Amino acid sequence: MSKSEAIIIGWINKGKPADCGETMKNQLMIRKLEELGIRCRQIDFKNWKRHPWVFFQLVWDIVVHRDNTLVLSTSASNIYLMIEILKKLNWQMNCIHWVIDGNLQECINYGKYQVGILDYTTWTLVESSLMVDKLR
Repeated sequence: MSKSEAIIIGWINKGKPADCGETMKNQLMIRKLEELGIRCRQIDFKNWKRHPWVFFQLVWDIVVHRDNTLVLSTSASNIYLMIEILKKLNWQMNCIHWVIDGNLQECINYGKYQVGILDYTTWTLVESSLMVDKLR
């Protein structure tokens, strides 16, 4: 597994200033990873309706760069279906879900998301110890 390469999926606003919390967090993460020598393939879903070919880029990168770490840094509503598909395909890939938004636990409790699907990810990173306690 290549520890020096990652596929980052989320709102990035690549080449432009951050314009919301998600783009700011992702731009800072990418900058830090690259400073540490990790090559980041960026799949920018910000305004994806204006550039729907981003889905082809996503599939291409996941298939061709299967040994990269997949970082899902967006709200679960944006990537839940993708996680479900990867799990059903039994796709073997190091996958990190960096949770954005504080309502993941409520969505699980109300049945919007299934823990059995979300457990596909190797790691789940949350923003606070309060969220860790809620998810336990």
